[in-house]
Amino acid sequence: MNRRLLYEDDDGNLRILMPSLEYQQPRETEEEALSRLAAGLLPSVAEFLVCRPENIPTDLTFRKAWKKGDPHEPVKIDLDLCLEIHRERLSLASARKIALLNHELELALERDDLPTQVAIRKTKQILRNIHEMNLTHCKTPEDVKHCIPRELREVWDFYNPAKEQSNEPVTPSSFSSNDSPGSRGSSNS
Repeated sequence: MNRRLLYEDDDGNLRILMPSLEYQQPRETEEEALSRLAAGLLPSVAEFLVCRPENIPTDLTFRKAWKKGDPHEPVKIDLDLCLEIHRERLSLASARKIALLNHELELALERDDLPTQVAIRKTKQILRNIHEMNLTHCKTPEDVKHCIPRELREVWDFYNPAKEQSNEPVTPSSFSSNDSPGSRGSSNS
């Protein structure tokens, strides 16, 4: 099947079901198969959208900020949530960098290297105040994504959004003989 089912779970997270070709039964149209899949896997979901894969963003950096849109724009990205997510990631990266700097500061103290000590302390102060970083100039998720202070660039790669995404399609074999189709399935969060 070439289309995806999009719906929001009880927590407001956008879920994407990717049915496999195996799910479509002989002489069944894609629409019929999608309707059957939705009825079986999404009985408690009031609204869902059917869309093509090309209408789903490929950049997963702010996956948790995706919201269900409309048929013309099935996935909308909440910029305020992107900013919140980015600030959390900045804080995490800042804590990692401060831990590294603490070790470097100890070495500088042992060597009695005053210029290095001063530089490390200044960098640590900047990192402690990272939550105050001005992000008002960011108008798109792409702007937010690239707003990383130079003090954090070397530790920034710790975050890999691909780890959060699983692209396993829903197949009829996804269910054991004791499972009802509504009880479980493969959905991307």
